[in-house]
Amino acid sequence: MFRDEDELRNRVMDWLRKRGFRVAKGIRLGSMELDIVALAPLRISKEGVVRDSRGPYLYTFEAKIATTRKLVLDLIEQAITRLLLSDYVLVVVPSKAEVWVNSKTKEVIEPPQIIGRYALRVYSKKIGILSVDLGGEVKIVRAPQKSGLTQEELKEKVLKHLR
Repeated sequence: MFRDEDELRNRVMDWLRKRGFRVAKGIRLGSMELDIVALAPLRISKEGVVRDSRGPYLYTFEAKIATTRKLVLDLIEQAITRLLLSDYVLVVVPSKAEVWVNSKTKEVIEPPQIIGRYALRVYSKKIGILSVDLGGEVKIVRAPQKSGLTQEELKEKVLKHLR
């Protein structure tokens, strides 16, 4: 299993760079910290990463090792707020995680499927889901939908950090 969220972020950042994205992590906007932001004339779709001449698009990725219901809900809430500052938002989680069922027993869960079941409301269904397995393979579980809520002033602040 992943040691920490930084390891998860690094795997996704490598995956994005290999596909042609300009990438940054840990961008601060006031009290908000964006795990990963990426910019490119590319779209992340269920089929993969495809060139789109209407871009470039700004993506925000929130990474978490979400192993409890509260962490899953916090991650979805955090991702919804990111719809205000970027064109597309995705959450990044391990494909599998171990959780303690009791003091002696662990269970393996699949965070991408759990998040998919919770993120079905008006705004949360716009959020894409990426999973990362232990071998570092990144899988597009759910493609993001265009935000439609993006505030250009906030987006410009994020872009300024990327430049």
